[in-house]
Amino acid sequence: MSVSSLLVDREIAAVYAEADVVEYWIVNAAERCIEVYRTPANGRYQSMQRISEGEMLECSALSGVSVNVADLFAGITA
Repeated sequence: MSVSSLLVDREIAAVYAEADVVEYWIVNAAERCIEVYRTPANGRYQSMQRISEGEMLECSALSGVSVNVADLFAGITA
């Protein structure tokens, strides 16, 4: 889970995009979802997707890696 604010995590995305990191995830505990940033170009991610509880997140950068978002938040209460 993020130890910094979502705003800071979202700003840091530009650093990863500039370095051509193919995929960047933010675990958004407040909204119980994962924000997935993909397709870096010109220092920005071209795609952002929110994966919520009840959905599976398939990592495009690492074949065969997936996360069940509900399992990630299991046992954590708001």
